[in-house]
Amino acid sequence: MCIRDSTSAESEAKLRFEEGNALWGQDKHEEARLKFEQAHAVLKVPAVIFNLARAEMSVDHAERAYVLFRDYLKLPDTDVDRSLLARKHFADLSQKVGLITLSAATPSGTKVLVDGRFAGEAPLTEAIVVAPGKHDVVLVHADQTKGVPVSCPVQETVTVSYTHLTLPTSDLV
Repeated sequence: MCIRDSTSAESEAKLRFEEGNALWGQDKHEEARLKFEQAHAVLKVPAVIFNLARAEMSVDHAERAYVLFRDYLKLPDTDVDRSLLARKHFADLSQKVGLITLSAATPSGTKVLVDGRFAGEAPLTEAIVVAPGKHDVVLVHADQTKGVPVSCPVQETVTVSYTHLTLPTSDLV
């Protein structure tokens, strides 16, 4: 693995990546994941993304691993063997996650929160990846908010429909 050093932050990230590789080789997957996460904060290169995705998967963080493998598979010039493995892992992970999208009628700029966490803004460029099960989706547009309970089955995409909102944001607790 060769990552160019051009800044002190990149040098530190490269060191964290190498530490992660060493920990991975010792089957210390959670510790390796943390090192890869630190490297990924600075280096968005294929090897870091792949190793972080693999580590996330090994510690049962299916949603995060799914997103990282999805990102990896979009990159140009990735290693052929790693790409094949990434495709396999991505397919396996797709059987463990649910997806949320927004209807086409959702106004641009509508903020989306899932279970109280910011998850994106309309129009979404990618589906929101969630654990299968029930989720509270909140759409915020201008001064209006709409809460929508959503049940996301595994391997399925649920589309949240936007209608004119009736509850002002200031009324939220």
